Amino acid sequence: MKATSALTAFLACPPGRHRAFNEWHDADHRPENHGQIEHIYHSARYVAEPEQLAARQVLEGGLAGPGGEYLAMYWSTASPEQLLYDMTVVREQLRLLGRCEPINRDFRAVWRDRVYVVRAYVPPESILSADAVPLAPHHGVVATLGQYPPELAVWARRHDDEFVPRLLAGGEVAGIFTFMPMREQDHHLFVHLWFTTGDPLAVQARATEIEAELGEPAATIHLRCSYLPATPERYDAHT
Repeated sequence: MKATSALTAFLACPPGRHRAFNEWHDADHRPENHGQIEHIYHSARYVAEPEQLAARQVLEGGLAGPGGEYLAMYWSTASPEQLLYDMTVVREQLRLLGRCEPINRDFRAVWRDRVYVVRAYVPPESILSADAVPLAPHHGVVATLGQYPPELAVWARRHDDEFVPRLLAGGEVAGIFTFMPMREQDHHLFVHLWFTTGDPLAVQARATEIEAELGEPAATIHLRCSYLPATPERYDAHT
């Protein structure tokens, strides 16, 4: 695959700062990272509207705290370590220019990491390669921050042989990506990203049904939420 790593960030904004964060991210952060870092080839930002937030799953006392109404993604052909280093350099350059106030004022990270792209799946009938899925038109995404169960081999085999085919068979999922956090001590965690051609809320509900039918062993879900591409009319729905 072309995609080797990605920045995955679940973000939250305080009241009154949503527009400021989104405008800064579109007009400053994304252009500078794309412009200065050769291996970043795609980025996207998604927002959960009220109905998506109402259906969000958050594990009490888990790794992700309240919030996470935004999901930001940067896709790279380099390693997660290189991605972290280069984005840190750009951030420091912006800080010296006085352009990093939004990072400390307009939003906070509920959970974020630079992650390896481990595997990708597309429907057998898809005309798209896995690498093309994030760049192609899609309705939304469902993102999951999870933790593998102790019976990892059993769960992984069931996920690949049963869960993925059933979720793809519904006709509303264009691609499924599995990510692994950068640090070895976090390799018990995973991030799943499902690109939807239909309503991401319906995909999220269908996935929950399939998981319940498959039963144990089950992964621990720290955070799962449906998102739509961020546009002014969507993020302005937040206060």
